[in-house]
Amino acid sequence: MKTINAITYNRLRNDEFFGLLSHGVTLAREITEKDLQSPINAFAAAVKELGEFLETSFAESAAAQAGLMDKERNSVYSSCKRVSQGSLDYPDEAQAAVWAQVWRVISESPNPLTNNQVQSTGIYLNLISALRKIGDDALESVGFKVRLDQLEAANSKFMECYNARLTERGQRELEHTRKLRDASLEAFNKLVALATYKEAEGSAACGTFIDSMNEAIDVKKAQVKARSAAKPKKKDDSKNAANSAADAAEAANAAADAAEAANAAPTTDNASSVGVENAA
Repeated sequence: MKTINAITYNRLRNDEFFGLLSHGVTLAREITEKDLQSPINAFAAAVKELGEFLETSFAESAAAQAGLMDKERNSVYSSCKRVSQGSLDYPDEAQAAVWAQVWRVISESPNPLTNNQVQSTGIYLNLISALRKIGDDALESVGFKVRLDQLEAANSKFMECYNARLTERGQRELEHTRKLRDASLEAFNKLVALATYKEAEGSAACGTFIDSMNEAIDVKKAQVKARSAAKPKKKDDSKNAANSAADAAEAANAAADAAEAANAAPTTDNASSVGVENAA
């Protein structure tokens, strides 16, 4: 009797998990047995719901929601840069000297427009601090203080928006994603159990499904193994926030791998059998 190869699904990042099961849906569609069409459709529906949520949660992520605030501060920054550069030849010597200081600070600072939102926040904080050292009176005398106040306010609004949404949405999205992953895997396990039974009875289509799914699982296992071996010491949290749960689970479950059996009863994402990786 053919069986599905073992893999620890909670080691897969969301995009990997969705990609593997989406491929499983495509393979399952080739099964012609009428009594398997209902579990196939249920599996496909669960995976579709997961995919739609992942797409939506990405579009509405903290970074995306903070995008408007990021554009606002970038716009104010561009205005500050443009005005200061254009005022270097100001006819009043005292004011020209102040403008020269402003321009020197801005021109010597890294360009926040070429960095990601998190990096830009630090650049803006340093830039604002350096400009404040010129002195409010001096900045006020050339009319730049109001622009600097606007930049500081815009940067503060961005940080508040980003942090609030990261905190409020992050946990909610993580919990819902886990539920959808569990539902998708549960539907997959039910289908696999039936397909395994049908294959033992002589179904060539189910045998092909199992073989093809195993090939995909083996490829994914190799990718996960390679990624673990090459994992850098530090990560850019702004790029990996969506996958932090999978990375944390990888470390937490490493010690348990040796005790997991390939033919344990099917459960959920965190301890599934039809696909739990053996440590052999």
